[in-house]
Amino acid sequence: MSKIRADFPDLSITPKLHLLEDHVCSFIRKWHMGLGFYGEQGIEGLHKEFNIRARAFQQVLSKADCLKQLVSNHHIGVSPKLSGNIPQPQKRQKLTK
Repeated sequence: MSKIRADFPDLSITPKLHLLEDHVCSFIRKWHMGLGFYGEQGIEGLHKEFNIRARAFQQVLSKADCLKQLVSNHHIGVSPKLSGNIPQPQKRQKLTK
């Protein structure tokens, strides 16, 4: 980005470029997986896999428990390193006027 800013000083930085410059690397370091997992194409690609995995959990009576097991199973499969790492909710900063 420093090269782009130097070569094109009047160029406005889009939100996408801002995300790439300031947030993506720290996100990947923290969660150990790329952004493709969270994008629309990644989600669409998971649909078939979830349908296949769902058959293994059909015997679970509670729909909520079934979904929890399905997502947990998927999470362990795609990122075993993070299987026990559940992030805690963070309090939002209050906006001052």
